[in-house]
Amino acid sequence: MDKELEAKLSMLIAKHEITELLYERARMIDRFDSVGQLQSFTDDATTTFEGWHGTIKDFLKTRSGTAPGSRRVQIMDHFISNVLVFLDDESHARVHSYHLCTNTTSVNAPDGPQDRIVVGRYFDWVLKTSKGWRIRHRDVVFDWSMAVPVGERPWVAHLGSPDMLVGTSDETDPFFARFGSLDPLTSAQPSPTASIADNGAGT
Repeated sequence: MDKELEAKLSMLIAKHEITELLYERARMIDRFDSVGQLQSFTDDATTTFEGWHGTIKDFLKTRSGTAPGSRRVQIMDHFISNVLVFLDDESHARVHSYHLCTNTTSVNAPDGPQDRIVVGRYFDWVLKTSKGWRIRHRDVVFDWSMAVPVGERPWVAHLGSPDMLVGTSDETDPFFARFGSLDPLTSAQPSPTASIADNGAGT
């Protein structure tokens, strides 16, 4: 393999690994997995979020919607797109991406539970470590949002069916029971039968 081709291949691999880093962090926050989220960051990583700046560890403990004892949302889904990776050298890069987050707020929210959509961008500075690429700082930019009172889910009538898969924010999510199996024909686990106000599933 000539050097030019080898350099292009290394660049593509790095960009792919960094893009998957962003996807994996989104998956972890949607499962409310604080330990898993930390694996996407360097030990001393920082973040700027909603007028707050500090370490990612403090953010996950005090400011995040998934912080222990202060869950502000029942369930959420992050969609990452338009990822542009700018490689500065072999171990440093900057990443510009868009995020769209849907979430349902807590049933105990002051104005009652709401369905929300938040759209914005991430500015990430990433570093290649001995464990792979990690985020060392993240700016969260907010561009647009909306909120409406929680409405009925059109699929609620199917709750309780053994083949009705409903997302949750913890280890009861179908990801663990279904996607962890090598056999797609394995029977699905029964979905929750609680009301949408109880389990918050729906985005």
